[in-house]
Amino acid sequence: MDRLTNSLLGIQNLRDNAPDLVNAYLNFAEKVKASGAIDSKNKSLILLSLALQARCESCITFNTEAALNEGATKDEILEVCMLAVSMGGGPTMMYLNFVLETLESL
Repeated sequence: MDRLTNSLLGIQNLRDNAPDLVNAYLNFAEKVKASGAIDSKNKSLILLSLALQARCESCITFNTEAALNEGATKDEILEVCMLAVSMGGGPTMMYLNFVLETLESL
């Protein structure tokens, strides 16, 4: 089982045990990701840079896929990743491997 599937199963398990709280969070997350003053593609790129800063492997994979689904190009994805590296340095750069793995797998 890949890390993203495992994480999603974990969220579902948590949802089974605390549905009101998890559903409230998921509804909030869906609303803030929707297009507004910032379009959904750019929001997905921002979330990817934040996932890199947080060093969350599943978040990086999920947000890389989301950025691609929103129409981001490989060049846009790598550029926003390097912005994250500019703030987080070498430790953040080490997590770019998860972005590259996701790009190569699709």
